[in-house]
Amino acid sequence: MAGIPPGNGLPAPGAAESSRAAGAAGRGEGGGMAMSLTPPGETPPAEGSIGEVHRQPADGGIWEHPRLWAGLILLGSIFFAAYFIGRVFGYG
Repeated sequence: MAGIPPGNGLPAPGAAESSRAAGAAGRGEGGGMAMSLTPPGETPPAEGSIGEVHRQPADGGIWEHPRLWAGLILLGSIFFAAYFIGRVFGYG
C-alpha cells in the first residue's frame, strides 16, 4: 500500500469500515452526501423568493439625511473648539 497514491477509491489506513463506526446513527443512513437536484453551474432556487428584483425604498429614518447630521457635528465641533480658543485668549 505504500506505493498507491491517495484518492484511488481504497480506504485510508485506519479508516472506519462500517457506516456506524463512521458516524451514522444507525437509522439507515449510509453516511454519504446528499444528492443535489441543481445542475452544476446553476444557482439553486431560494426558498421564499419573490422571483423579481425590486428597489429597496428608503426607510425614512433619521439616517436618510446624512449631510444634515454631518453639518450638525461639524458645527458643534467648531463651537467646542471656539470655546477653548476663547478661554486661551481670556474670554469666558
